[in-house]
Amino acid sequence: MPNKNREYYWIIIIIGVVIGLIALLCPTATFDQYYLGERIESWDVWMIGYSRYYWWETGYEVVWATVTDVKILSLVSFIFILINLVITMIASIFLRKRKASFYFLISAIISIGLGIYYIISIDINVLGFWDLMNPHFGIIGIFLGSGIILLGFGVGFTDFDKIREPIQLTPGEVPITVKQELPVLTSPTIVGKIQFCPECGGKLSKERQKFCMECGTAI
Repeated sequence: MPNKNREYYWIIIIIGVVIGLIALLCPTATFDQYYLGERIESWDVWMIGYSRYYWWETGYEVVWATVTDVKILSLVSFIFILINLVITMIASIFLRKRKASFYFLISAIISIGLGIYYIISIDINVLGFWDLMNPHFGIIGIFLGSGIILLGFGVGFTDFDKIREPIQLTPGEVPITVKQELPVLTSPTIVGKIQFCPECGGKLSKERQKFCMECGTAI
């Protein structure tokens, strides 16, 4: 019978995947400039290489990455993260209620690595990009979703039923396990030539004693 924690860990992984997929639909970086409380300029950039520029006099304008390296690196990051998340979702459904596969660990590491790759590649090809732009959910969500996938892997991989709180013993004590039970006495117990009371365990002084001198129980 699978551990209870393994019955639902795949749902945690799916939540992480969904967050990652939503992040791919959001801008990775934004820039806003205000004058007297009104926005006069803004710039939103998506991982796919698409961006939207706003100027207060002309309105919004759609702009695609013109630098070849930026366009290729952005598309590579976007496509591989998308494929990785979709495969992870499918795997989590097929492997549910089983011990978590190491694939989920690798999947989270891949998404995190691709997110870092995107950040560094954009900053190298567009100097001062992250000095001007502010990170948005498009990149933050990738790391957040990957972290939740890691959490799901940890829950599904760990066997919590085998984890026990250590027993604190004082010197001279003998540990008693959970399954160990003390014997129940139903009749006078004889150890060697000495009899003991079945109620309180007190020593019976006579061989055919009718009452226990300690608790008064009839023998």
